Order: sequence, then C-alpha cells, then structure tokens
Amino acid sequence: MESVASLLWIRTTLPRLTGVVSKPEFGGEAYFVGTVRFAAVGSRGLVLHLAPSDSIEAMKLGIARPFLSVGAMQKNGWVEFATQAIAPDVVERFLLAAHQAATQADRRQAKRPARRRDRKPMAPSRR
Repeated sequence: MESVASLLWIRTTLPRLTGVVSKPEFGGEAYFVGTVRFAAVGSRGLVLHLAPSDSIEAMKLGIARPFLSVGAMQKNGWVEFATQAIAPDVVERFLLAAHQAATQADRRQAKRPARRRDRKPMAPSRR
C-alpha cells in the first residue's frame, strides 16, 4: 500500500471510532477522545500514543520508532509509524490500542461530582 493511500485510509478510519474528534494542528490532523490526544497524522506518517507494552511491540516489529519532537508530544509513549511499509490490519490494531488507552484516560479525567460543602459541621463530642 502506498503512503498516500494509507494516510487517506487512516484519516477516514480514525473519525469513525467512538468519541473521536479531529482538529487541525501543526500542519496535520490531531485526534482526541475528550481532551486526550491519542493520534496525529501529518505528511510524514502516523504518530500514536500507546501503552508501553504496545510501543515496545511496535518497535520490535520494526514498524515504529520513538517520536521525537519539541513540544507536548515529546512525552513517553509517542511512536511514529512509517505507513507505507505497514499492512492496514497491523495499523488498525495499533490505532485501536491507542484509542482504547485514550478512552480510559479520558474517563479517569472526567470531573467527579464536587463534595457538598453546605453540610453543618459536626458537633464536638462530649467526653
């Protein structure tokens, strides 16, 4: 599969995942679940934020390398895929892994109900 065709396939697949929103960012497209960025597609390829086990697996397979950038995505777990050399089913597996991790992270970040502060203070105990 050539690079342009695979990037087009990725750009049409990502928005179909549950809760995914795309936003233009740094000359490419960034994909979010809630406030959690989990993927970015640019002219060079696909960048995914993966769990450590998935990152290691992708690098051992020789289909990804650590993503090095100045900015927010320079944190651990971001890997860059050269999409022209990867079969769509392999890319899809890592896309789904990144999406699942982002969905779980977004749920953890969801606002919890605030504690009620209008309770009366407890009466002092009599001892």
